[in-house]
Amino acid sequence: MKFIQSNEAKEIFEMETSTKEIDKACKLMNEAILILRKWEAALAVKKLKGKVNTETGIDIDTLIDTIDKVTDKALSYSIKLSVLKEQE
Repeated sequence: MKFIQSNEAKEIFEMETSTKEIDKACKLMNEAILILRKWEAALAVKKLKGKVNTETGIDIDTLIDTIDKVTDKALSYSIKLSVLKEQE
């Protein structure tokens, strides 16, 4: 992963990634959350949730919460970029 630091928002607007692409990524993450919630429910019904969590070393509820928080932050970032672009 490559990180680029920017001193001005204008530099971000000139990059290939647009707010539309960020919004698209957020939409896809929301879809992933829905799939994970369905999977979590299926595991809970079959009483396999605890075993899967133990075997993978990752609690599925924590995973869903983490993706949810990342989605919220990305959406917030996109909104702030849109506001900055409007002000330009």
